[in-house]
Amino acid sequence: MMNKEKFLSFKQNHPLDSIMATQMRDRAFENFTTNGFPSKKDEAWKYTSLTHLKDVNFDLATDENTLSHEDMKWVSGQLDSSYLNVVFTNGFFNSTLSDDVDDFLKVEEVNVDDFKPVASTEQKVISWSQAFSNQKFIFEVSKLNQTQQVIQFTFFQSHGKALFVNPMTEINLKENTSTKIIFNYVSRNHSGCLINSHAHIKLARQANLQFLQIQNEALVDTHLSRVIFDLADQAQLTSLDLSLGGILARHYLQVNFNGEHAQAGVYGVIALGGRQHSDQYTFINHVKGLNSSIQKYKSILTDQSNSIFRGRVRIEQDAQKTNSEQLNNSLMLSREANVSSIPQLEIYANDVKAGHGSTVGQLNKEEMFYFLSRGVDQVTATKMLAYGFVMEMASVFENSQLKEKVSNVLNEKLNGMLK
Repeated sequence: MMNKEKFLSFKQNHPLDSIMATQMRDRAFENFTTNGFPSKKDEAWKYTSLTHLKDVNFDLATDENTLSHEDMKWVSGQLDSSYLNVVFTNGFFNSTLSDDVDDFLKVEEVNVDDFKPVASTEQKVISWSQAFSNQKFIFEVSKLNQTQQVIQFTFFQSHGKALFVNPMTEINLKENTSTKIIFNYVSRNHSGCLINSHAHIKLARQANLQFLQIQNEALVDTHLSRVIFDLADQAQLTSLDLSLGGILARHYLQVNFNGEHAQAGVYGVIALGGRQHSDQYTFINHVKGLNSSIQKYKSILTDQSNSIFRGRVRIEQDAQKTNSEQLNNSLMLSREANVSSIPQLEIYANDVKAGHGSTVGQLNKEEMFYFLSRGVDQVTATKMLAYGFVMEMASVFENSQLKEKVSNVLNEKLNGMLK
């Protein structure tokens, strides 16, 4: 855990120009030390505990941390030459491994606005992140620099000791732009890294975003992340979240419909084995009407793994003519695995369509018998049925490169789970 001595050292090494921002950073640390981690007493964290972090003496990432030759070679293997690659190592921009993104990326000091409340359910972990923040990365796509390439942000962690990393990213899609973005979280760490990531993605009028998040760190790591989308008039969002790695993950995703005639498809795949634990919290916030949203999440669990999905939809009084759907399907491949599904609808308008559904099941016995009767062994048959269960989600993307990326990542994960 981060004590006051480490905080004071961080402040000294990373002073802020703004007096008010400095005061707000101090307040964030006070809030964190006073309130501590979220616990099961917090309703939104009822099924997820962070107590395993309390006694960990985390190192703070610094831009002086250098990667070994093996690390450089390994992370280079994660990059695709057909993508526009933006690489962050231990929370800092790595210009050596990144492509030329000078026309897109700039680094700014955090300001007062970065300390304003964002998500009440996540505020305790947000305070921790804010207390140790000094810079944010701003990535902007306009008609002038728009690229047809897939843009991949690779967040790579590697350190000899337990490491605390908290990147803050802001992405702005200007009017009438169309973009494909991947957030890829990977690590090579045997001591247990904690990533506490925050991303704010803004879609201007008629912007179109296909967004893929792959959380696939080492099994000793803990992942906390928040992705918040703001949608203006006629914006279109397709988002797929893959929760695959780490010993514990908490993903918070929020979509704010700030304009009309916007659409959002929010999808997710949770594939877990061993004692992995994943907690997905989505908040679809229909501030204005004449919009549509769909959520569809699938979990596939083996061993003693644990998955939680909490889907919250809020339709404000003025958000008339809103259409919102939610579905959560889970496939259990062991008796010891556990899944919890908690839908939450808050409807204050009277002219809307909203619904939710949830299913939990095991492999279809008739389908399994079909494979076995044709000479396919049980392990192979299980892989094929599990693959078919989740691979539907790759089709949410129009872009063939994103579909291929999803297919390859899920295939590798399922092969590891179903040995």
